[in-house]
Amino acid sequence: MSIQTALNEILAAIGAANGEIVAILEVEPGHWAVGYQDDMTVEVECQDGSNRLTMTCGLGIPKLSEIDRIRNTMLNYNLMWRESGGLRMGLSGAGDEAYLIGDVYLPDTSEASLDQALFNMVQLGRIWSRFVTEGSLSGDRPDPSGLETMIRV
Repeated sequence: MSIQTALNEILAAIGAANGEIVAILEVEPGHWAVGYQDDMTVEVECQDGSNRLTMTCGLGIPKLSEIDRIRNTMLNYNLMWRESGGLRMGLSGAGDEAYLIGDVYLPDTSEASLDQALFNMVQLGRIWSRFVTEGSLSGDRPDPSGLETMIRV
């Protein structure tokens, strides 16, 4: 069984078991979009020639008046890769949309581990999305359980 076929089966099982997921769309071979009830979307991509899946979650576009503060916060967060399980953040070149990015190590990926990694990505994405678009974390603290499913690069 190919990796892509296995991932299709794993993602289908996760989608069927998780009521918060409203759709899983295979955008192209090896690239899926996992949509959640609150319009959060996590893109999952199989990286060619590597042993990892990369997950990306759009966080919104920061206000122009906040862009420097948000960029600095994102750079500081990137330096905390050990504490975050390898998560990192970035801004797109076009429109400066902010993104949360994480990796999952493919050889160890199971339905449970990928489900936990998606859950963590969405939970953190919701928190960081509020920071990016509203400028505040509002005292939220992410649940650190399951961060071990992310890899450190």
